[in-house]
Amino acid sequence: MSPSSQKKRAILFTRRPASVTSRIIDSLNKRGYDVPLLVCAPGPNGSLSPSSIPSLGTVISGVLDEIDHPPAILCVFNTKLLEQIYIGLDPDLSLVYGFAYPITKKMLSCRAPFVNYHPAPLPRMRGPAPFARMVLDHSIELIASWHYMVAEVDHGPLIHTCDLTVSSCEREKLTGGDVAKAGEDVFFASFDTCLDLVESGFAGTKQDHTDSVGYGGTLLSDEERTIRGDMTKEEVLRLHRALTGTTQKPLLQFDGRLNHVVRVSEVEENGLALGSQKRVGAHIIQSFWGGALKMGIRNV
Repeated sequence: MSPSSQKKRAILFTRRPASVTSRIIDSLNKRGYDVPLLVCAPGPNGSLSPSSIPSLGTVISGVLDEIDHPPAILCVFNTKLLEQIYIGLDPDLSLVYGFAYPITKKMLSCRAPFVNYHPAPLPRMRGPAPFARMVLDHSIELIASWHYMVAEVDHGPLIHTCDLTVSSCEREKLTGGDVAKAGEDVFFASFDTCLDLVESGFAGTKQDHTDSVGYGGTLLSDEERTIRGDMTKEEVLRLHRALTGTTQKPLLQFDGRLNHVVRVSEVEENGLALGSQKRVGAHIIQSFWGGALKMGIRNV
């Protein structure tokens, strides 16, 4: 154990924006933890794309700017590269929020508990991208889960669960981004409650591993996010809301090409046959069951 004369140590694994990451470190400091190391993951969902590189740079520079005594910052594709550093630091706690890569069994076997915040209900919504599905499927409860990590993703014992409250917005009007922001707010609202339980030695409650839904928190497939002519207007609007504020966009076939849909609005169009499309500038107007929609598109 760390000598009692020293502050406790926590290692943070996240790729949340700098403002959120800095606030997490501040919250850990207030509970008596020093944070010697911040481990970042490169890019949304782990991809090191040209658009994700400046995003990662913004996170790192923001943390360095906002914290008086910033931690060392490492960006990794493979956490196996961290094992010796991790063992050498011998932390008392490892905190994980929005990190893209599996933690190695060797690190999980060390004395520090790995505590993960998953802004969706477990076990039903295991996986890295639950927000769009939580908008599309109203049978999914709006719940966030704190749990201990094990080798199997999102399978560890539950520590604490809490409701995702989304201001006064009706669920029918929620976007994927709304659910993600609510998850961020609930992280901080439930942070002390969770760590109180962890520090008291609470072992958690075993998850139900027989849940048939199991691994529901995945990105939508291309088929699931493609707008079809047999959809209703409300189904298209809900799909657009579900993907707003996430890393994905709806897809639309027009003139033999696949396009990203970047905007959707209702429009009066009386002379268009059901399922038909027409171009108006940078927009496509298409008729669906229940009415027509105007969609701004970009090439995939």
